[in-house]
Amino acid sequence: MVSPTLHQIELNPYGELQATDDAEASEHDADFAGVCPFSGEGPDEDAIAERLYASPGVGRDDQIGYHLACYAGAVSESDFRERGSSGGMGSWIVAQLLAAGEVDGVVHVKETQQGDGARRFSYAISRTPAEVRDGAKSRYYPIEMSEVLAEVIRTPGRYAVVGIPCFIKAVRRLALAREDFSDRIAFCVSIVCGHLKSAAFAEAIAWEMGVDPGELAGIDFRHKLEGRKASQYGVRVTTSSGDEIVRPMEGLVTKDWGIGLFKYAACDMCDDVVGETADISIGDAWLPGFENDSRGTNVVVVRNARVGEIVEQGIREGRLELSPLAPGEVARSQAGGFRHRRLGLAYRLWLRARRGQWSPAKRVTPSCRGIDRRQRAIFELRSQILVEGREAFRAAKQAGSFGGFLDWFRPIEARYRALYRKPFYQRVIGAARARLRRLRR
Repeated sequence: MVSPTLHQIELNPYGELQATDDAEASEHDADFAGVCPFSGEGPDEDAIAERLYASPGVGRDDQIGYHLACYAGAVSESDFRERGSSGGMGSWIVAQLLAAGEVDGVVHVKETQQGDGARRFSYAISRTPAEVRDGAKSRYYPIEMSEVLAEVIRTPGRYAVVGIPCFIKAVRRLALAREDFSDRIAFCVSIVCGHLKSAAFAEAIAWEMGVDPGELAGIDFRHKLEGRKASQYGVRVTTSSGDEIVRPMEGLVTKDWGIGLFKYAACDMCDDVVGETADISIGDAWLPGFENDSRGTNVVVVRNARVGEIVEQGIREGRLELSPLAPGEVARSQAGGFRHRRLGLAYRLWLRARRGQWSPAKRVTPSCRGIDRRQRAIFELRSQILVEGREAFRAAKQAGSFGGFLDWFRPIEARYRALYRKPFYQRVIGAARARLRRLRR
């Protein structure tokens, strides 16, 4: 985006979008590293957020960053909740910004209309609330912003940008580097992120459901299943012949987000879970009391005063069913993500330093302290799965056999599950304590 003629973004053999590594281009483009969120150069999340949000009355939390207000709940009007992956807040807030005339367009991810299998989803600009609703739902798929941001610069107006934390960080950095771009960006909305997936994630899901990767025409990664917990969602696959297949995600080998299959390597160098540089952050409320609702529930962190006014008005008018939530509860809803991105990142940085490997500057200090042997083994195995998984799936595609991928995955998955089993003595003690509690009743 800084220099589109020098830095091309292409799909690599593993189904990941990747900028071309051109030393000559970098030499002629001093701004590139300052915009890239993983370069280790330029302002970090703390510096960007302080510039935007630090003021009297605005709180700050070490995990979720600055906050004016935090909530849990969902949209109660129209079909925002039904269309969304969770409580519908992401589409609702940008639709309100459009309706109120705060923005002229919304930059967000939508399904492509060209039918290009290599780019099933891409960034586009929606200019009406109806177009916004068509772009609802999470897309666990590789996407990039260069073309749409070039369009933003070419087309006068005010825009709201929706993205995962690293994308929003890049947008904020680009706004600092280019005044013509800064004038266009009115609001940023972040979607709480576990990590970004390669195209192999969608292909593996379809393949396990009996659909060859070449026959995959469409996919809904977050298909809600009535009567189940919000976390027990399904996946819907559409074939090139128009057939639809729905399966519960929990029955597929790709079900465990924490294991990190088909994750971008850069995601293991990220320390921002919620999107601390965004005017509002929206994620899943993975908390007791909310998980049983199959319709989905959001956690919301508001940082921008105008966005806060719109949310408060929605609550007063009964269009939103939101309840205040403590910042610590927001963080607890994403406990696994914070553990991997803070404690796990500290350990990964420490390992890389010992091996003499370069790492970008992060807000987390490299360390192995406070991490027991079992947890270290979990972090190390996740890194191994990240590297080996992409090779194993590529080989399986070349051989035309999903079974070949399973031959690699099953043993390493068994090792991973074994690390989560408590030692025998702990299980005995736990059972004894449970029995005592029952007897005391």
